[in-house]
This record gives sequence, structure tokens and C-alpha cells, in this order.
Amino acid sequence: SSLNRHKRRHTLGHYRIYYMPFLLLLIIVMSYSISNYVLQITPLPQSLSSVELTPFIQDEKAATERYQYFYSYLIEHQISTPSKLEDRKSPQHFALKWIANEDVGTTLEMHNVDPWVFIQRYILAVLYFSTNPAAVTAAASRRRTRSSLPSSWKNDCHFLSPKHECAWKDDGGGVQSCDSQHRIIDISFHNNDLKGTIPEEIGWLSELKLLNFQNNQLFG
Repeated sequence: SSLNRHKRRHTLGHYRIYYMPFLLLLIIVMSYSISNYVLQITPLPQSLSSVELTPFIQDEKAATERYQYFYSYLIEHQISTPSKLEDRKSPQHFALKWIANEDVGTTLEMHNVDPWVFIQRYILAVLYFSTNPAAVTAAASRRRTRSSLPSSWKNDCHFLSPKHECAWKDDGGGVQSCDSQHRIIDISFHNNDLKGTIPEEIGWLSELKLLNFQNNQLFG
């Protein structure tokens, strides 16, 4: 009947009015929690507690802070496994050490605004050390991980340079293009003497559409 329909509409309207303040409060609390998200810093394992950091862009305390922060981020988001990061001969370890020690293209402030600034540079650094035996050998025997490193690549394509990672390219290939949000969509290294394995971390480049490694010595 029309009377019953009117009562139901009145009851639903009453419920909407009654619960609206609670819904608004819940939205405010969730928004505050998201905006104030703080990464849970993971204590460095004993195997990494004595890693030598020789900062070339800031003091040692800042480099250590960066190292621990990015180490925690990589583990929490499962981008790289703890075992790889803690292996001092792994590409992941060298990439993390470069990020903390020398990379002027990544800061904690930039990371808080857009974590992809760090993620993309880290993944490309892992690729660099995974396919560049000469650089790995030199990095393993030095405290400095990038400057004056020899390279197995024909052209290093500005990798690990202060430039934005979307500009890490040259005649030998590199990052060919990024989208409007500076997400990498095309990587090409045709005949550039890359040797080694293709790291699993490449899969985290969510917008990557084209990956060309023709005429190199790669597996994995």
C-alpha cells in the first residue's frame, strides 16, 4: 500500500541521516591514515650491519638512513627478497648500495611523493649489474659502486647517471620511451653486449610494453 511504502522510505531516510555522521568520520579517519602512512623500518640484519657506505652526495648518517629506508621498502613490497639484498655479491645488493650511496636522482623526499622514482631507478640498476660482469667485478672490489666503473656494455646508455631514468638511453639503446607519468614503457638493448641474467625485478615495471634484448648473451 502507499502508506507502507511511505513508512519504508521514511525509515530508510532516517537510517541514512542517522549513519551519515559515522560514515563521514570513517572516511576522515581512513584518509588521515593513508596520508600519514609511515613505512615500518626493518632493522638491518647482521650480515649488512657492517656494509661500508662512503657517501659522495651527503654525510654517512644520511647514506645509512637512505640504505635502511630503501632496504625496508624493497622487503615490505616484495620487490626483492631479503636473501638477494643481503648477498654482497648480488646485483640487488650493488643496486641498493648505489641508490643509498651515490644516486643524486633519488631522495627520501622524492620517494615520499612518488615511490616510482626510486622503484624504476632501482630496477634499472639491478638490470645494469645483472648484465654487466665487468661492473660487478669492479664494484665488488671497491667501496664506490658507479664512478669510473668499467663496463661490459658497448654503450652504457647513461645508466646510473644523475639524469632522470627516462633519459637513460643512447645509440646502444636503453630506456626508449616513458608515458606521461614518467613510467617506463619501452626498453631496448639490441646488440649491446649484455651478458648474464634478466632479473625478476623487471616484472615490477607495470607499464612496460616492449622489452628488446636481441643479439645479447642473456638467459633467465
